[in-house]
Amino acid sequence: MSAESHNSNSELQTEALGGSLFANGVLQFLHYVFPIVTLPFVGQMVGPESFGIINYFSVVVGYFTLFVIYGFDFSGTREVANLQGDPQKLAALYSKVQSAKLILLSFAALMFAFLIPLLPAGPNHEKIAWATFGVTAGWALMPNWFVQGLRQMKSLLWINIFPKVIFILIVFFLITGPKDAYIYPLSISASSLMVALLSVFMVRRKFQVHWEVQWNMEVLRYLYRERWIFLSGLVNNLNQTINVLVLGFFVTFDIVGHFALGWRLMNVTQVLVMFPIMQSLFPLIGSAIQKNQALGLKRLNRNLPLIFSAILLSTIFMFIMGPWIIVQWFGVEFVESVWILRVLLIVPFITASSHIVGNIILLNLKEDRRVFHVISVTAVMSLILNVCLIAWLKVYGAILALILTELTALVLYSKESRKLNIRLLNGLEWLPKKLVIPIPEEELLEVSQEELRDLTLIIPTYNRLDVWPDLLETIAVQSMKPTEIIVIDQSGAEIHQELKALCLERLPMIHWRFILQNTPNRCMAKDRGIHEAKNGAVVIIDDDLWLSRNFISYYFEFLNTNKDSVLTTRIIETDRPVLASEKVQRYTWYGHFFNNNYSTRNAEDLVSVTGACFGFIMNDAVRDVHFEPNFIGTGIMEEPDLAYQLLKKGRRIVYKAEVTVCHFPQKNGNNNLKKTEPVRWYADSFYNFGYYHAKHHMQWLHWLRWPYIFVLSLHVASTRQGGLDLRLRGLLQNVKLMLTYYSKGYANYSR
Repeated sequence: MSAESHNSNSELQTEALGGSLFANGVLQFLHYVFPIVTLPFVGQMVGPESFGIINYFSVVVGYFTLFVIYGFDFSGTREVANLQGDPQKLAALYSKVQSAKLILLSFAALMFAFLIPLLPAGPNHEKIAWATFGVTAGWALMPNWFVQGLRQMKSLLWINIFPKVIFILIVFFLITGPKDAYIYPLSISASSLMVALLSVFMVRRKFQVHWEVQWNMEVLRYLYRERWIFLSGLVNNLNQTINVLVLGFFVTFDIVGHFALGWRLMNVTQVLVMFPIMQSLFPLIGSAIQKNQALGLKRLNRNLPLIFSAILLSTIFMFIMGPWIIVQWFGVEFVESVWILRVLLIVPFITASSHIVGNIILLNLKEDRRVFHVISVTAVMSLILNVCLIAWLKVYGAILALILTELTALVLYSKESRKLNIRLLNGLEWLPKKLVIPIPEEELLEVSQEELRDLTLIIPTYNRLDVWPDLLETIAVQSMKPTEIIVIDQSGAEIHQELKALCLERLPMIHWRFILQNTPNRCMAKDRGIHEAKNGAVVIIDDDLWLSRNFISYYFEFLNTNKDSVLTTRIIETDRPVLASEKVQRYTWYGHFFNNNYSTRNAEDLVSVTGACFGFIMNDAVRDVHFEPNFIGTGIMEEPDLAYQLLKKGRRIVYKAEVTVCHFPQKNGNNNLKKTEPVRWYADSFYNFGYYHAKHHMQWLHWLRWPYIFVLSLHVASTRQGGLDLRLRGLLQNVKLMLTYYSKGYANYSR
């Protein structure tokens, strides 16, 4: 795959996530807020008692709706995401799932007819009951699960808008009093059926997928196979809504109405914010987790701040505006709902946490039985809590039971994830640097499990014969010798011949390849080296190193068992103190221009590699990864740039301190220039930094960094280039030079 096609693919996936998230948010708005918009009018026209009855039956019908959906929003979406690219299998799955939902609808209608006389409000309100049941029929026909799996939810937006507008007009024009209460659920049902039929037509026309109704054993076997997700979803919904059902047996329906209103407004946070994010992430994170569990969980962890920040903002909004909405829109007779709403606003945080662990992680790992086990235990506890607490404390008991039930589910999910050795939370991934810089992991690497046999050592060099005797001595005593050493020499012909003779004399048993490069450019040299290597382990080192005795064997063994990793090891430098071995001694920040920093960060959390030594598996999947030859000067960013490309390919950047190298930087090299001519060094570094931003499409981040670059330039010019007594004119000229180079680097890539 070329770099251009890969970038295009990554952008498409990013666009798919953003578009899916937006579409899901709008659809949830249409499904949930359009009815909410009419609720104040309905509440005022029909009164608290009829309002409570409407909400009571909506909860009952909700269970039957879950029955006909049967968890296909998860299991079906998961299968569609995995079958993309195979039209025949997608068509067969579509027919099978939609047929299964029709069978379930038939059973649901029979069960509902049997249940109505047994409910507290059933015998006297059959019209409201059956008017509400139409929603179940709509969801039985709805192909949302299929469209979501294809990440094409935007296709359903306009289909949903028109029926919802009609529904609103019907409610406002036809409901005049309590006797018309059935019109509200009937209009919702009618709009759901219209949306479902239009959606089926859209799938047939846009995706060329036809629905062939099937009534055979294969459909029944499919229902049996997917039973765990269905039961999990059904019982999970029961945990959140059983309080309304139980309240109907112990309190009057006006109190049920107060509770239902507070509960519904609390759900605005979940339905409009949490669920769209979760549904958008489910197929993407699910696909990632199934291909590479570690990278999938890492990607999910990075999205946690987004999820909880969105929930927090919507919760704060509802806490402040909820009382006004209730009193002004529904009337003072619903004022009891205010305190109920505010207490229940803790629930979205708990629900989101358990949903992440249960649905996004465990379900995508095909741990359906574990999920069902958790929800079953929680359901039993929920039933006991609701019956006991509501009988004792009435509406207070319903609130307490709901919160305790959600907490129980979260605790049990956490225990199940620990049994699978899953550790999701990593707060270091939420640091501003990690969140602001777009770390690319859009593709996941499928690596061969074939055992490695070769390791190639790549050594770029330039006019430094003096460092080679020590390096060759450390290679000679290695516990494992490299299969081949490729030397990319940027020196003149005379020095090149001397180096070649020295290497062959000291290590005649090694297979050497010497390549003379006429242009002195260390990025080009490193790039030439890795692309001259055969498939297998490739380790790139500087020439001014001493290698520990087990250096080669450590890289070989590690890469053999971690084929998706890019490994860098601990570097000890003679002019710097040694830090604790489990921390990073020297590294390069991804997206940062300081190339040699100290860190107290856990080494496994790095996102880039140091230049002195790193290794990875070279194969066809990463043949299009290249060092950037257009960086200038000494403040070069070749390692962050290469790391970015390897991250795109699904590689992990790993630091290990178990094996070390000793670095002897040249006297007139990078570090010396940084001390003696800091303005020049930083100007070059800023040029590369700007170039890097343009190359990886970080336009917005480039402009955000301007104030930061200005402050740093001012600091460098005032403290490192003559001291504070420097003339103001010279100070400003140096600052201008560094800022100009930053802009120049960004502009030059675009050319």
